[in-house]
Amino acid sequence: MPTSKRRRRQLARAKWRRQAVRRTSDERRRRRFSIVVGVLVALIAVAALAWLVVYLVDQERKDDTPPIPTAPADTGLLPPSDGLGDVTVPPTSPADATPQTPTGSDQASNGSDQTPTGDESTEGAP
Repeated sequence: MPTSKRRRRQLARAKWRRQAVRRTSDERRRRRFSIVVGVLVALIAVAALAWLVVYLVDQERKDDTPPIPTAPADTGLLPPSDGLGDVTVPPTSPADATPQTPTGSDQASNGSDQTPTGDESTEGAP
């Protein structure tokens, strides 16, 4: 028959084994968790780096491409009529447009285009 001292030693040994098993499983769980966290952080870092590279390349392409003209294209179509008045037709080509001649106020502001006429000539003035 086992003595009480021997029984306490057996119980202590069994408790120590259970604790060792629990410590081993806790260590495995911590190691697995740290591996998963490390892989997730690495994936996030790679995704952020890939996004940054794509963003920078896209910005570089935007800088290299000429801007799209924002003026409306001349389609030759008449503007819609609201039915309130007469619609004027714009000229279809520059040859149809009448040339503009400068008026007196335009000639005064543009001194290089002035040509002297007979009475206003300064050659031979006294």
